[in-house]
Amino acid sequence: MHRTGGILSTSLWRVARRNNLGILATDWNQRKQFWRHASVKIEPRYNLVFTCTANIEENGEIRECCHRSNHEISKKSYHETVVIVRCPECNNNHIIADNLGWFSDLEGATNIEEILKMKGEEVVKLQIGDEIISTEDVKKLII
Repeated sequence: MHRTGGILSTSLWRVARRNNLGILATDWNQRKQFWRHASVKIEPRYNLVFTCTANIEENGEIRECCHRSNHEISKKSYHETVVIVRCPECNNNHIIADNLGWFSDLEGATNIEEILKMKGEEVVKLQIGDEIISTEDVKKLII
């Protein structure tokens, strides 16, 4: 619930109560102060699709997980901090970005693109907005 059509979100109500402001505030300065606190900044995000290659044990046999999953990550986190995603199938953690140098076994690589490049694998990037990507093209990437 955002401020559309007269509906106010729960978090905005908390801001209003904390600052002793209300939706029915008659003082213009109070309204202005409320909406200054209530403005929301939308941060850019990446949509990450990958196949888990972790080895898992099942019925006494070791096999590759091969689960395909989709994760949404912050663009800022990917370029500035550490990003770890968990496979929903085998619960294995995957390092996507390490811009803080926490993991020494990455040999200087800071993100998944550099890690895969070192292994000789390919990373496919799609930018949605300028071009329409056909369903067939997306299926080729996912399968």
